[in-house]
Amino acid sequence: MFLLAVQPARAELPAPITRDNVTLRVIGAGEFPSSLAQGLEFDLVNASEKPILSEVRLTLFRDGVVVQRADRAEVSIPAHARHGFRVAEPLTYGTCRLEYEVTVNGATFASGQFGFQATGPYRLRTRPWFLSQNAVGVQLDLLQPSDRPERYRFRLLDAERKRVLFETEQHTRVVDTSPYARSPNPLTTIESFLRFGRERAGEYIVEVEVIDATGQAPATKARLLHAARHSSVASDGGQIEP
Repeated sequence: MFLLAVQPARAELPAPITRDNVTLRVIGAGEFPSSLAQGLEFDLVNASEKPILSEVRLTLFRDGVVVQRADRAEVSIPAHARHGFRVAEPLTYGTCRLEYEVTVNGATFASGQFGFQATGPYRLRTRPWFLSQNAVGVQLDLLQPSDRPERYRFRLLDAERKRVLFETEQHTRVVDTSPYARSPNPLTTIESFLRFGRERAGEYIVEVEVIDATGQAPATKARLLHAARHSSVASDGGQIEP
């Protein structure tokens, strides 16, 4: 059973922890926005006049299984200095949990855990369809285009996700070929649109299912959700041209 990755939600960063002039400051948690990785990274900042001795244990679980572990014992941090710690894996779809334990000078400084739903190497966006106010445009960014054949199923659901109001697998594949494109993996976007038909104005859900189409029995690789609003007013407050 797949849990649904709702975008644009992100894991909430743990608040900084300060004690005796030592601060634990989280830099990234969940899916890192500036890289193709997910996990936890933080700085341990020593603002005191003396060096400190730290010990850090970090564990990343995905779907209940340990996928990465980072244990650092007896890391000395000089006065007025900082040291970075990190546990991460490549972007992968699944239900993740991070556990951390930090000791400073032999005493527990911070410990805990938090979870996040990883969307994998996919980013889902929606916007009013520029040709009609009765449809929503859907864009699925492939941050790491797969070499294996994939299918993409687009659905428009009611707000409670009980009814499928519109469904299609028709799409356009757009590859960034500009001089500024990433090389060797330029951004690839799968574009489609969903019609509201006679549905009333209100809140709806867009669902995109990514399907591995290599075998005889297609397998779901990821399932992502995004909120969509059906009204005569664009999401940015401007009027949608009919």
